[in-house]
Amino acid sequence: MENHRLVIAVVLSFGLLFGWQIFSQYMGWAPKPAPTTAQMPPADAPAPVPAAEDAQPLRIPAAPPSPGRDVVVETPLYTAVFNSAGGTLKDFALKKYQNSDPESSRPSGKALHLLKAGELPQGAIGLFINNQSTWPDGQKDGPRWSYAGESSINLREGELSIHFDGLSDGLVIRRTFILKADAYVLRELVRIGSESARSVNIVRSLSTGELSGDKEYSNVTKVVLAQGGEFLDETDKKRLAAGMNYGERIQWAGAMSSYFLTAVIPQDQTLNLRAIHQNENYTLLLEKKQVSLEPGQDFSAEFSYYIGPKLKNDLEAAPADLSPVMEYGWFGWIASPLLIMLRWFHALTGNWGTAIILLTVVIKIVLWPLSYRSYKSMENMKKLQPIMTKIREKYKDDRQRQNQEVMQLYKTYKVNPMGGCLPILVQLPVFFGLYRALLSSIELRHAGFIEFLPFTDIVWLADLSAKDPLYITPIVMGISMLLQQKMTPTTGDPTQAKIMMLMPIVFTFMFITFPSGLVIYWLFNNIISIAQQHGQMKLSSRKQS
Repeated sequence: MENHRLVIAVVLSFGLLFGWQIFSQYMGWAPKPAPTTAQMPPADAPAPVPAAEDAQPLRIPAAPPSPGRDVVVETPLYTAVFNSAGGTLKDFALKKYQNSDPESSRPSGKALHLLKAGELPQGAIGLFINNQSTWPDGQKDGPRWSYAGESSINLREGELSIHFDGLSDGLVIRRTFILKADAYVLRELVRIGSESARSVNIVRSLSTGELSGDKEYSNVTKVVLAQGGEFLDETDKKRLAAGMNYGERIQWAGAMSSYFLTAVIPQDQTLNLRAIHQNENYTLLLEKKQVSLEPGQDFSAEFSYYIGPKLKNDLEAAPADLSPVMEYGWFGWIASPLLIMLRWFHALTGNWGTAIILLTVVIKIVLWPLSYRSYKSMENMKKLQPIMTKIREKYKDDRQRQNQEVMQLYKTYKVNPMGGCLPILVQLPVFFGLYRALLSSIELRHAGFIEFLPFTDIVWLADLSAKDPLYITPIVMGISMLLQQKMTPTTGDPTQAKIMMLMPIVFTFMFITFPSGLVIYWLFNNIISIAQQHGQMKLSSRKQS
């Protein structure tokens, strides 16, 4: 009886912990660290040292102002589209990743446009001075910009710099973007000069739309940042719509989904960060107040941007430590080695589904001694069932005495009622670790197993990071749990037996929305457990005969 109570407690705790975590994140109830309110930077805060090529004071652009035109930069990794009217970044498309088909989980064949702020006048990366835009707004005396370079650039290797020069409200502005062919990191050098002494407020903005699909409950877009070495995140759109002020000491800030990240990395950490969700866009504002400009002395600032997939090597190569965005949580200690093993099996087989099955086999082999002890414990419990039934009948009106007699029975026959639960307890960290690995590893995005239902053209397991669209694997998993439950000795308590038989139904409904890769792991874990239990039962019956 105690054994089954523990099993029920473990399963219910598992369901509550896991279900509440997902539900609270989906509803935006998960607690978030409160943003700090920091003092504004002093007026005489030192500015970053300008690059050597920009050491000379700014001058009025030699090229005449021109209407805005697109400047397209092609690299092996992405396509970046700038507009010369303001030096704005209009679009950023990843070449190695595609959107998901809304009707299925398969790739749509269309490049993934990671920055979706093309409808904003400032584009994805904007510059404001004294709360005024620095790009043309249609007014006669508005900002004027010039660009003397090519409109189409193919960057196959190395790096390049493109310059946009502007005049806005008596200020001379130069925006220089430095792009690399083999990295998702862009650098921007901003220089601002004035012909007269004045004080200005400067704001840099990074804007993007939703980075996750509408139906991806476990893959939400969130604001993330590192402040004073602490990783913070925010998913509540209502809080973001009202605006959040995080203050200073910002190492980096951005928006991310489970697989992609757009982040700004300021060189100057005295900037004040604000975040807002408006018009379906997430916008981060980095502000420096009371910047003193003197004739012949330019203000300079440098920013880096990471715009790409959450790949470990690329995140580590960024100018700041972006590794916290991998978000393995409490089970990172098991998620990381599981991913290493998955990648190794994938290298051998070329199929992520097969790799998950092989990983399941390895885990079952490692846990074989615990499984054997679990079966022996259940077998011993089965032998004690007649005595336990008599105890219940004898003390049916005295639950306390009944429990005392049962515990004495366990002690006399040296039976551990928790022995059958040990494999379950050990597998929980593996389960949660694999869950986090599947949700946070972009290698498994659009990774197929059996893309079409056999003998049909119906899309099935085309994306192991998404749910099974036909619900076949969770239903079969529930049937396997039911079969396994039938093979497990019971204590003879009818109420507990009914509760235990409900568990496969509960798990089936829980797993319906889980990533199909996780369901495959649990399904094959059950199948192997059934085979192990059947073999042990046959071996035990042979010994008895």
